[in-house]
Amino acid sequence: MPALKHVLKMFCVTVMVGICSYVVVVTIMDQRRSQLALSFLGKDRLIYNNLPWRQSQSMPIRDVCFIKTRKTASTTLSSILNRYALTHNLSLALMKTKKISGHFSVIPIHEDSPRELFLPPLDVKPGDWTNYKYNMMTVHVRYNRTAFETFMNPGTQYISILREMCFHFESDFVYYKIPAVVQRIRKSIRTEKTLEEYLRDPEFYWERTKKDYGETIKFFTRNVQIFDLGLDHAYHNNTDVLKTFIKELEGRIDLMLITEYFDESLLLLKKLLHWQWEDVMYMARNVRPHDTTRTNLTSDLCSKIKEWNSADDLLYQTFNKSLWKRVEGYGKDWQRDLDEMKRQLKEVQSNCSVTMATKVVDDRKQVVYKTNNSSLGLCQLLTEYNHDIVHEIVHKQSPGYYLIDSEDTHGQRQICGFEYEENCGFNFEGENGYQWTFDRGLHIEDVTTNSTYGTFLVAKDKRKENTNNQTEKKRARVIISEHPSEFSKTCLSFYYYPSKDMIGRNDTLQVCLLPETNKAQWTSCLTVWKMVNTAVHAGKWNFVSLNVTTNSTARIAFEATGLFPSKNKDDNVFIGLDDVSLQPDWPCSRQSV
Repeated sequence: MPALKHVLKMFCVTVMVGICSYVVVVTIMDQRRSQLALSFLGKDRLIYNNLPWRQSQSMPIRDVCFIKTRKTASTTLSSILNRYALTHNLSLALMKTKKISGHFSVIPIHEDSPRELFLPPLDVKPGDWTNYKYNMMTVHVRYNRTAFETFMNPGTQYISILREMCFHFESDFVYYKIPAVVQRIRKSIRTEKTLEEYLRDPEFYWERTKKDYGETIKFFTRNVQIFDLGLDHAYHNNTDVLKTFIKELEGRIDLMLITEYFDESLLLLKKLLHWQWEDVMYMARNVRPHDTTRTNLTSDLCSKIKEWNSADDLLYQTFNKSLWKRVEGYGKDWQRDLDEMKRQLKEVQSNCSVTMATKVVDDRKQVVYKTNNSSLGLCQLLTEYNHDIVHEIVHKQSPGYYLIDSEDTHGQRQICGFEYEENCGFNFEGENGYQWTFDRGLHIEDVTTNSTYGTFLVAKDKRKENTNNQTEKKRARVIISEHPSEFSKTCLSFYYYPSKDMIGRNDTLQVCLLPETNKAQWTSCLTVWKMVNTAVHAGKWNFVSLNVTTNSTARIAFEATGLFPSKNKDDNVFIGLDDVSLQPDWPCSRQSV
């Protein structure tokens, strides 16, 4: 009996120890789950409490259309979105001829705009219009929801940002160099008094601004925020139209951020998109240095600004109220999360060792940043100039090359279509005005896109007349920079287009081998293939595919030659080149002779 009691006692103790151990383990796990570490800085681990939206299983939203308004901290916001797009390999809707900014500005956007204006998304062949679908738009563009929904991915969140009218217009006024317009009329007036003078007779100075800077400036110097959001100036003073437009906008914009409450707005955006803390870190962009001249914005001056920009003022007042309704609906953790966000921002800036400097861009001073912690990728992206990030994205979406699946190569073949004026790393050389350039205004369908929206190379004489010998020969070369492997047999394929005005002339195109050591000597190119029977091939694209045997020191070149200029000044004499493919160690399946 004593033995039985001892066994029962030991059993109870064991059970109790097991229960207690389980409780301890569960408690520790709960604590760990409630404290997530920000490891993206790679330095001290930053701990924060488990936030409400982190408890859900919602996936982050990566499809965002940002209507980038002007002088509203919109560049700061777009830099956040651009950084996210770059690091998550997303496709942006960008203007194909604006390699630095990608902006569309005031160009009207419609359903056919992608084929006319847009870079293709990542991994989409130029001209494959039906697959021109985008994750994000982050550049200056006028809002047109009907058109946007034809090329933005389904489920895209639409956002924008507004700024209080008084401070907005003062910034706008300086940025667009309106003080200089006033001072050209009132030469003795000081810069800090030009805004006051402008508002004394805004209609007069507005017209003068258009005369000095062009008609487009009118879009940016009165009610520009509501203009960017889609309402034309003709309706800005029509109260009924204005109120209806703003009400409809309230129902369609998923989140309108407010500049004066940027952190608060950003916290709402973070929740909306289910993003992480590192995704919404930022450094303020396009900020004027403190030492620049600023206007003293008196209450009287602000009243005049709001009167001049009454449509923008009503827009701002409406969405400012909407923002605080969103804050009320956030929940009891609002203040805690906002405090945590601000702490995270300070911590990031400290860990990145950020320093500030002043840089002159387009004759305007602005604050730029530098990190002394180059080992952290986030620090580099936080301080990098926004245009540099956009340019990197542009380069990813428009390398000039595109890939196609090929049975002959049992894989993918890389083709240079020269789209968006990219030379694919090839070198161009010309003599005395004769050169290879990108086509402009020829209205000829290219091979890559099978449309007049595509781009190809053109060799032509850029001079209007020959001041020397009328029978002078000139050459222009496209040199393929990359060397095939040593003594390799390479398949070179391309399309060429002799213009009809070349018929009866001695102009020609040849493929030749150019020794590395003699690249500057025009007579050293060894012919591999030469264009013949111009009359048969003129006025259309012709395909050539040929095996080229070369070595590691020779380079393949396209050389256009002829007599220039044409005897008839109205002749349009040129040679087109498109879709060049160089496939190492691949015998051509179809060889041209």
